Amino acid sequence: MGGTIAMTPAYLLLLAGIGGIRITPLRVGLIAVSGLVLITAFAVLSYIYPAVGISDISAFVGHVVHGSAGPILNRKASANLHSVTETWFTPIVPIVVAVIGLMIVRPDWLRLRTLVRAMAVEPLLRSLFIAIWTAGVLGWLADDSGVSVTAALLPLALPLAIVIVTMAAERDGSDALAAQPAAGWNPSEGRVQAPGRQG
Repeated sequence: MGGTIAMTPAYLLLLAGIGGIRITPLRVGLIAVSGLVLITAFAVLSYIYPAVGISDISAFVGHVVHGSAGPILNRKASANLHSVTETWFTPIVPIVVAVIGLMIVRPDWLRLRTLVRAMAVEPLLRSLFIAIWTAGVLGWLADDSGVSVTAALLPLALPLAIVIVTMAAERDGSDALAAQPAAGWNPSEGRVQAPGRQG
């Protein structure tokens, strides 16, 4: 359930980036609730047509209909909040997530030249990173496992992102070097000299 709520907006953000669709405030609102709308539709259909038996989400719909969903929501919210202090490292995860979000949105503020260069070479990187970040944050908020969801995502996503950014930035440097005239190129001086002449 939490995975559907988290992944649906993330996929929509990524598709918008691929399609070059401008994200307006209205579209942000629609994308933000898309996962909740989808899981609600699945839950209602499962409750109305329990073809393969009662599922967890259809059972929850039953609790909502009969007015007994409050204790379940309180229990899940309590478990989510408790997850932040569950181990010695989980309190650090929200800080890391906040810093990563700032890095993605405003890399120039933090003077992350490599990331800025990589995003200039591959504009889709920003949309990709925003989609992954969104999935991590919503997975944290929508699941009773809480911050453990994001903590499990970071060891996979961060090294992969570092490799992608580094490769894109290196390609930018290679392209810039290849664009310079071969004859008389003096990298220490940063200008082209005519063949046969000394500086």
